[in-house]
Amino acid sequence: MCVPSDGLRLGLVDFNSADADTIIVRKFQRGDNFTKLIDTLQWDNSNVVFYPRGDTLQMGEFIAGILLESKFDYQVFFPAVSRTYHITDIDEPQVDGNCLSRVKCENSIVSCKLDKGTTQINNEILYLTK
Repeated sequence: MCVPSDGLRLGLVDFNSADADTIIVRKFQRGDNFTKLIDTLQWDNSNVVFYPRGDTLQMGEFIAGILLESKFDYQVFFPAVSRTYHITDIDEPQVDGNCLSRVKCENSIVSCKLDKGTTQINNEILYLTK
């Protein structure tokens, strides 16, 4: 059995650094329609750094445990633009692999629902468009 993914990172399309200055991430029990809040975390420059890459801000540095894990649902709120994204059904298929021949055998997140529509995931980055 391979180890779980570290979680999804965010890519912020058409956001500027002021938009991403403070992000409120609310973690909910998975599949409970956002009724059972587990934790709320504020992302700011003390725990995550976004770097510009073309029209997108990419998570470059972050503290451990901050990424979006498949065992929860999330609301990601951007106060600067008054926008909340709902992220559910994060799909992380369990992979059986021989970890002895690799440096690290890890599951990957392949898709999730973003505001009710299914989104495919590449390189474990979820792109949010402003």
